[in-house]
Amino acid sequence: GQVILQTYTPDHPVLDALKQQDFAAFASEELTHCQALGYPPYGQLILLRISGLVARQVEQAAITIAAHLTELLNTCNRLTYDQLGPAPAPILRVAQRYRWQILLKLVPQPGQSPETIAPQLPDLTQLRDRCPRGISLTIDVDALNLF
Repeated sequence: GQVILQTYTPDHPVLDALKQQDFAAFASEELTHCQALGYPPYGQLILLRISGLVARQVEQAAITIAAHLTELLNTCNRLTYDQLGPAPAPILRVAQRYRWQILLKLVPQPGQSPETIAPQLPDLTQLRDRCPRGISLTIDVDALNLF
C-alpha cells in the first residue's frame, strides 16, 4: 500500500524510522529520551485529575489536594519527585465537568531501580477524603493520556 503523510516536521526521527521500517532504532532512541527525563519505564508518572460541575469548587479542591499531596510526599525522604500543578486540564471541560490536574513525576535515586518507587509511595487514595461533596479524584498511574 501507499501512505501519504502531511507534517510540519519532515525531519523528525520517527518519520525516518518509519520510512526505513526500523522499529528497533526508533525504540532505542525513544527509550534514551525516556531515561534522560525519568519517564516510564525508568520513572513513574501519576496523573491526579480533579473534576466537578462547579469550576470554582474544582479549582479550590485541586489546590487543597495539591497541598496535602506535598505534605504526604515530604514524609518520604528517599523519594525524588516533581509535582506539576495544580493546573487546569488541557481540555478544561468534558461532559459538563470542569477538570484540573496534578502530574506527579517520580524518579528513582541513583543506584535504585524503578521498581523501588512504588513501595516508597504513600497511599494516595487517602487524598479522596479531602474532596468535598460533588468533586471526584481520579488517580492514574503511568497514564497513557495526559489530556
